[in-house]
Amino acid sequence: MKCINIVFFSLFITSNIYALSISYYSLENSKKSLENEDRFIINEDLDKKINIYGVFDGHGGSLVAEYLKENFVNFFLKYLLSSTFKNLDIKDILGDFLFLDINYELEQKKIGFSMGSTANIVFIVDKKIYFTNVGDSRSVLFNDKDEIIFATTDQKPSLNSIRTKMMLCHGANLRHTIGFFDKKDNKVNKFERYITVKDRCIKKTDYYGLDKKLYSEKDLESNFSLENFDKKEFYQIGIEYSKYDFTYLSLDSAFGDFNFKKYGLDANCDVTQIDLTGTEKYLVLATDGFWDKVGNYECIELIYFDLKLNANFENLAKKLCETARERGSKDDITVLVVKFK
Repeated sequence: MKCINIVFFSLFITSNIYALSISYYSLENSKKSLENEDRFIINEDLDKKINIYGVFDGHGGSLVAEYLKENFVNFFLKYLLSSTFKNLDIKDILGDFLFLDINYELEQKKIGFSMGSTANIVFIVDKKIYFTNVGDSRSVLFNDKDEIIFATTDQKPSLNSIRTKMMLCHGANLRHTIGFFDKKDNKVNKFERYITVKDRCIKKTDYYGLDKKLYSEKDLESNFSLENFDKKEFYQIGIEYSKYDFTYLSLDSAFGDFNFKKYGLDANCDVTQIDLTGTEKYLVLATDGFWDKVGNYECIELIYFDLKLNANFENLAKKLCETARERGSKDDITVLVVKFK
């Protein structure tokens, strides 16, 4: 097993109402020919008021994730200190400007035409916590009763998402793979869905010939007009999927991936603001290499189980990464655990 060894980090900060400690670890994928494309940031106590934690899951390469790691905090501070935005709430800055501006800079610098990255970043500012998410990395906040206060929603292709539907109408190829751990069988089961406009299929099960129609100009003209968008019907088809040599996307929002921009892909950020009450216990941020094998509620169970076996909090993130690997995750796995109080 090859891993990236990271010096464990535990820092205690005195803020308005909290002392925080952090455990983090990043485990390289099991595909020996590929680099670790995950990145993360821990930037604490900016002017003794702001703590920032984030994970980035690169795909197609690490350049976009690396750029976000190196530049995200500076972009945020630029907006925060700018007189142009002095009357805006932090939530508005995060949701309406910051993420799209960074993505624009990536495009101008020609970084990320055929590669991209997720971004899940949590900001603790005074007595508020802001969750921001692009893609399918995830953060979950637990209270001292082991209940979930909040969890971000993965931005995967879904017929409940207006972003997904708009991209389909522009001709995008979207696939959604769901993985879940079956405790009874002690194995990971997967369900694959290929999402498309109904008119592209002769019948609902016609997914083998579907990919051959994707390059057809007639198909694009007849099925992807934005006219009468509300009347269009969409299919989620599969379990099986015959993958030929064409490009598909498994996210409906991401940094980079500018080859998908013509379909409407952008770094559309979901932002949620929550008031801190003092009941918070653990905040977990991780890339999908972890969450594909561990459920939200199961995560808190593993935290207590690992701490019971090994009281050393600094090793916790490493143990969580190893659990996901033992369950069959071949992806890069990055986990940050923030402990309140």
